[in-house]
Amino acid sequence: MIESYDRVFETLANEQRRRILFALLSEPLNLDSPPDGFESREIAALERHHVHLPKLVDCGFVRWGPGARVVEEGPQFEEIEPLLELLAEYQPRLAVSRDR
Repeated sequence: MIESYDRVFETLANEQRRRILFALLSEPLNLDSPPDGFESREIAALERHHVHLPKLVDCGFVRWGPGARVVEEGPQFEEIEPLLELLAEYQPRLAVSRDR
């Protein structure tokens, strides 16, 4: 059971963390070809390594260490997986236009 909804929603509030978690629904994530889609790949890589991956590790949602090239499901991934699957299923209906 999810211990803290605040922790889950805070984790999902960041687009880069969501992309990492969504990618893990299908397979381990290779950081040589991350799912970023951000303006600056260098800045995204720095943020991923110094902010987002450590936060996901602290929550137990991913298994990763500095220098590792692969991110895997962590011991608490099962807590967030049903929510990720639900969001992935309804993503087209939840998408908000960036033009608004």
